[in-house]
Amino acid sequence: GIIVYIPRISSLDEDRAKNDLYKLQLKNSSEFLGITFIDGEKVIKKNVKENYAPYGLHLSREGYKKIANLIVDSLKK
Repeated sequence: GIIVYIPRISSLDEDRAKNDLYKLQLKNSSEFLGITFIDGEKVIKKNVKENYAPYGLHLSREGYKKIANLIVDSLKK
């Protein structure tokens, strides 16, 4: 299995702390279960609006492309 962390766009310090904790929990759970963890923050920066759709909390087309390429690259290793 694979778990991919996709960072949520956030400008509040409190939200960042919650997101960082959530990411850490996902990573730790992945390691415990022997599941591959892929950190989407390697390609998606939380403060770059172009990575996110104009409405809602979804990625933009470019953001999804970046995540897809990261997954493919990670699986090749």
